[in-house]
Amino acid sequence: MADGLADDTFDVTNVGKHLNAKEFNDALDLPDTVVIDMRNHYESEVGHFEGALRPEVDTFREELEKSVKMVADKKDKKILLYCTGGIRCEKASAWFKHHGFEDVNQLHGGIIQYAREIKEQGLPAKFIGKNFVFDERLGERITDDIISECHQCGAKCDTHVNCKNDDCHLLFIQCDACAEKMQGCCTPRCQEISNLPIDEQRKLRKGQRKTDTLSVYRSRLRPDLRQILKAGSGSSK
Repeated sequence: MADGLADDTFDVTNVGKHLNAKEFNDALDLPDTVVIDMRNHYESEVGHFEGALRPEVDTFREELEKSVKMVADKKDKKILLYCTGGIRCEKASAWFKHHGFEDVNQLHGGIIQYAREIKEQGLPAKFIGKNFVFDERLGERITDDIISECHQCGAKCDTHVNCKNDDCHLLFIQCDACAEKMQGCCTPRCQEISNLPIDEQRKLRKGQRKTDTLSVYRSRLRPDLRQILKAGSGSSK
């Protein structure tokens, strides 16, 4: 896993206890339980477990470091970790145990397996909203709750899209109205570039040094699209 951690600095096999959906639900109801979302901010924004700590981070490496610091004074508490499919929690739980946490637990199979189990067993869903998935859908609905907003206008929305400008492809949340108005783009500048003939776009990319115009949005940590639109400019400056 590309997390930047040297596996020889801690025991990656000393993982937390695996909990199924019912066990995870029961543990969530216990007093003083601490539940941590081990996904990136753009994943947890559209769906998460009730009461979960959700570090505003862009990478798994940042997530590991920040989450341990956030609960450094809770080493005597029951720690619940979850992620999309359970893979990230294997290393995350070992990382927590390496830092002195003893009662470390992880959702077996992640949110994907949790969704299957609660449906099959008729269990209450304690995960609200959508589970972000890494395929063309960009989301699998768990409950009908819409807990996020369009990044451009603020309307209730949990639809992730990638900016239509091929040199941007920012992942952001966009409602249908803004999608129509902005033609699937994140800013007026990207819309302008996207509407150029393809040959002109290629020339622009070839001659364009990687500046704010095209590459500032490489990071998934979002720019303030609402403010950019309000200012009437596609510049991030």
